[in-house]
Amino acid sequence: MTGRVACVAQHETNVFLLPRSLDLAKKGTRLVEHDPLMCRRLFRECWYGMVHSLNMKWYSFMDMRDTLGAKLCLFIILAQHIMKGVIYGGGSGGIIGIPILFLFKSYASTTPSLTAIQMQIYKNIALTPWALKSLIGILSDTVNIGGYHKIPYIFVSIMIAALASLTLAGSWPVDPVTVTILLFLMYMACAVTDLLTEARYSECINKHPRHGPNISSFVWMGIFIGTIVSTIPIGILLEYVEPHWLYFIPVIPMILILYPVYHNWLGDELHINRGPTIGGPFGKDDNLVDPTTNCCGNNSCGWFSYIDDDDDDNEGITSEPRENSIYMATGDAIHPHSSSDEEEEGEEGDNDTPPKTPCIGIKMTRIRREWRPILLSVCIALLSIGTSVMGILQVHTSYLCGVSLVGSILMIIGFNVFIGGVTARIQTYVMIQNMFSMSISSAEFFFMTDTAEQYPEGPHFSKSFYVIALGLTASVCSIIGSMSYVMFMQHWRYRTVFYFSNIVSILLGLLNVVFYKRLNRLVGIPDEVFVLGSEVLQVIVGTWNSAPIAVAMASLCPKNIEAVMYALLAGSSNLGGSLSQYIGASLLAILGINPRGAPNESSQFENLWLASLITTLLPIVTLITIPILIPDKLQTESLIEKDEEDTFHITEYEHEMVDRFIDDDDDSTTINDEDVEIVLSLDVKC
Repeated sequence: MTGRVACVAQHETNVFLLPRSLDLAKKGTRLVEHDPLMCRRLFRECWYGMVHSLNMKWYSFMDMRDTLGAKLCLFIILAQHIMKGVIYGGGSGGIIGIPILFLFKSYASTTPSLTAIQMQIYKNIALTPWALKSLIGILSDTVNIGGYHKIPYIFVSIMIAALASLTLAGSWPVDPVTVTILLFLMYMACAVTDLLTEARYSECINKHPRHGPNISSFVWMGIFIGTIVSTIPIGILLEYVEPHWLYFIPVIPMILILYPVYHNWLGDELHINRGPTIGGPFGKDDNLVDPTTNCCGNNSCGWFSYIDDDDDDNEGITSEPRENSIYMATGDAIHPHSSSDEEEEGEEGDNDTPPKTPCIGIKMTRIRREWRPILLSVCIALLSIGTSVMGILQVHTSYLCGVSLVGSILMIIGFNVFIGGVTARIQTYVMIQNMFSMSISSAEFFFMTDTAEQYPEGPHFSKSFYVIALGLTASVCSIIGSMSYVMFMQHWRYRTVFYFSNIVSILLGLLNVVFYKRLNRLVGIPDEVFVLGSEVLQVIVGTWNSAPIAVAMASLCPKNIEAVMYALLAGSSNLGGSLSQYIGASLLAILGINPRGAPNESSQFENLWLASLITTLLPIVTLITIPILIPDKLQTESLIEKDEEDTFHITEYEHEMVDRFIDDDDDSTTINDEDVEIVLSLDVKC
């Protein structure tokens, strides 16, 4: 007993003990065995150290809460931890994502045309909103609704998602195409909420950089815990209820999230036009409607805001509110309207006129200034939606594969023409890597979950094992992969880490070939043990491969347009992954791998090992492109050179604005970033 206590105490000292207790722990087990009082002292020190550590984390959280505000912290918990973590499982799992393949598989007896290939296409269509993130970000930045850039988009998307989830659960059975469209609407809500919430707390990180690590850890750990919380009960419920019944569950939390969105806990700023603006590029062209027109009613201005006349019970409003002040629904006063002394003397009635906000406003200046990333975002959206429509219409997979390949090539050309430099080269590498990382996930799903009647030679995994064991393993190992990357690989050169992770990933991918050939049984390794072991290694190495890409994307965002560029890079990366699903479906069709859960379909899996071998070896092409596309720099170094950043920033529209303030006859005058920033600041003020 004493030996066990000592071991526990020594283990705890590695994490929680204060420095004073470390000396006690070094005395070892023998001291504890001869001195029972020392055992109690060690436990006391362990407890004090643990409490101290938790207190430090609590104080850090409270400090972060004071910086962000209690309402924004609660909104992050609801939007990120509950919605993205629990409901969407980090993006493609959770209550919404886990049952998708089981949902489509339930059509096997009634819809013979719904096979593994078509299921993979339908699921990829449902996840298309993640490829539209760049367009969503640019749309919210350039088009405001009632003066707001975020909360109208979040509110409408969540409301539609709640109705879609309720329709899917309550109107069963419905056509598989209808199911796909409903799932698309659900994932659109997650993509919109995730992107705009991330943009909001990123603004806080920029204002308070010292809280950046705490905020990021708070967000991602909450998503990780939410994913685990949803995985276990969904895996159990799938054993006892039909998959469509599970879509009743997310309706209630979605509806509850609408309350903080309606009351603007996100802290979205209200943009108000105070009256007519001057002409030219800074004038009325920047608004879709006349800014002097109050289209929101006499008692309101903007979306979820109002003019306060006699209600002084709201939080943040003094007992004597300023006349004609505008308040958000949270009660915070914003943009108080005041007129000059001359106006007061000239027109007494004008004091009662509040500032006006158009129902829809467009920032034409920003569109002109950032036309290149906007054009690429539109191209990504058109390609994503076009391939989705082809999938809905059940166009032959060969045509779908051809469009995907041509679209990927055109996107690579577009990045090199409109962006150029190291940004285009690295994004070309990411597109090539995603394009050659073909997915055959739907066939793998049937291989693992088919019953003995359907596939006698298969592993016959239960739904709970497939969801809980494999899901939790992937979640935990992704954290292990991230921690090991930070500990050992963050100071490597980009080329080194990409070479290492890709080579190891290819070697580990051969384990899938062994499993699909059923060779593990020849050496006596059970299927469950073999799959879990290979899953652990592959997820960790996959994290090593994706982490430097995220670092590179953050480093590739030029000054002043970080959000737009990051959304564009992430959207194009998601597009590459989406197109690889279509290419993988075409590969399955070529090899004749098309199970659907029918009895005695063993012949459908005869070439699955070959498909796995092809998808494992194709990334070798990526290795060839590394010395060409990846700069030989450390991950701690900046990827964008100063001249490349200047070239990217100064667009033709910016040249035109600068020319308004610089004498054209002075040939010696040069334009630099400083000049552009001065003129753009004038643009904003006007």
